[in-house]
Amino acid sequence: MVDSTGLWLVTGGCQVDLVDSNCITSPNFPQEYSNNEACSMQMADSTSRFMEVTHFDTEQGFDVITLDGQNYSGRSPGHLDGLRHNSTLSWRSDNATTGKGWRVCARDHRAHDLGAWVVVEGRCLVDPEDPLCISNFGWPRGYSRNDRCLMHLSGYPERHLNVLAFDVDSSSYLEIDAKRYNTSNSVAFDTINFNSSIIWRSADTIDPTLERKGWKICVGEGGSTGNHDETFWGSDTFKWIISTIIGFGILFMLALMWECRKRRLRREKPDVAFATSCP
Repeated sequence: MVDSTGLWLVTGGCQVDLVDSNCITSPNFPQEYSNNEACSMQMADSTSRFMEVTHFDTEQGFDVITLDGQNYSGRSPGHLDGLRHNSTLSWRSDNATTGKGWRVCARDHRAHDLGAWVVVEGRCLVDPEDPLCISNFGWPRGYSRNDRCLMHLSGYPERHLNVLAFDVDSSSYLEIDAKRYNTSNSVAFDTINFNSSIIWRSADTIDPTLERKGWKICVGEGGSTGNHDETFWGSDTFKWIISTIIGFGILFMLALMWECRKRRLRREKPDVAFATSCP
């Protein structure tokens, strides 16, 4: 069939979005798609357009969108988001696990700058002055319980994270590459490389007396004018530096006391260097 605008030519069970006819979706979207589905989609004219992926949740490796021989699946549409093409997309699901599906739109212009943050679901906030930075809703005043969002970088380039601030309770977390980070291990994801989606989820209950500020992260050179004081002063690196200094101080005092004791036993007058130090 051809949709009413003539933009998409769709065969199979995939659907043209009723709200925005530039977009196509998996069957039954936003509900879960079924097993053993298949469809193909292509633009009716020869004009190449940019793909904008607004939702993507399929069984990794088995329920896939294919474009130019490249398969896309899981919760990360990869370079499909922001890709410019006029080829045929195909969709197929296997006979087992399903997901919520996907929604892909064709745009005349790139919907997002390559590498900028895209909030797919939820209410995380992209910094209007620096699209390379993103924060929880309410930062730095705090965050609400049961808050959640799903975000990724447009085009999914591999970039490193720059953590400007991270102050959350131990039951809330950011999930990156299936690993969860909270206050106890936040320093571990500062400057890590990633090209996947990030999930933010706050706890069901939050102690109001903790007054947590939330988080703000950037990619690449984003947030270069920010400061890392909150991250560094509470980090394991800072704690290690302090403990090392204290340890050397204790060793020095023990050595000094031992030298003073030896000199007393020999009934020798301490050197000038020790004169004011020995008790």
